[in-house]
Amino acid sequence: MLHMAVLRSPHAHAIISRVDLSAAQAAPGVRLALSGADLAGKIGAIVPNWIIPGTKIPDRPVVAIDRVRFVGECVALVVAETQAMAHDAIGLIAVDYETLPAVIDEEAAIRDGAPQLHDNVPNNITTVYKMGGGDYRKAAQEADSNHPPSRGQQSPDPDLHGDPLHPGRARRERHPDDLPAEPGAAHASPLDRRCGRHFRASAENRST
Repeated sequence: MLHMAVLRSPHAHAIISRVDLSAAQAAPGVRLALSGADLAGKIGAIVPNWIIPGTKIPDRPVVAIDRVRFVGECVALVVAETQAMAHDAIGLIAVDYETLPAVIDEEAAIRDGAPQLHDNVPNNITTVYKMGGGDYRKAAQEADSNHPPSRGQQSPDPDLHGDPLHPGRARRERHPDDLPAEPGAAHASPLDRRCGRHFRASAENRST
């Protein structure tokens, strides 16, 4: 069994000017060391599982190629004979960054002049989603209590989801005619489709 470790970005927004893998590639037990440039065009990009019509989909590679856009984004990876060897080799990778302005407030991110994360997503807005229907006035009159509608109302916690916890792991084994998966989550089908896209498995050979 081989083990993989990931080098992650310490910056929220930066240009990657150099990734030197030479020391990691020469480290004991290392079988493979790759940067985003090595994987460009060989595996698919990360895409949303649910895409609303009209959404501008950012180009987000699995391993960053020329720019990082959040703290913790994958910059390089190492595959080695043991987990310890993989982590030791990660510490030998040299990366040069040119830091760029970053914003952490969603309203500031869509203002004029805000740092742009993706060239194909103007103003950092991927989707404009509108919903409505029914007779609001009638429903408001019949309700026991109501609050006036508000525009631009936002949750104080944008990461709040009514969703059960899932173990963040999945195991795949490559066989000549199949690519079976054992996901540790309830959303097995979406996970399987994503793995199929990344590894270019045919639809017939994806597990169900």
